[in-house]
Amino acid sequence: MGTANFIGTSVLPAGDINDSNLVDIQDYFKLAASWYRADASSDIDGSGLVDMDDYFLLAAHWYQSGDAE
Repeated sequence: MGTANFIGTSVLPAGDINDSNLVDIQDYFKLAASWYRADASSDIDGSGLVDMDDYFLLAAHWYQSGDAE
């Protein structure tokens, strides 16, 4: 079983949909392709629908990266 360490100052930011450790245009493309659908892989806030709330989370963390692990 894997574990996650959220003690450090840098963690995986909300909006990293494609698990690249960076919120960028690839994440935006994936979010746009799932727009207004029930796609758990692109539903950042876990509401059950990819919508503006997910877009705002992605935009708030635009071009941020997390831990290198």
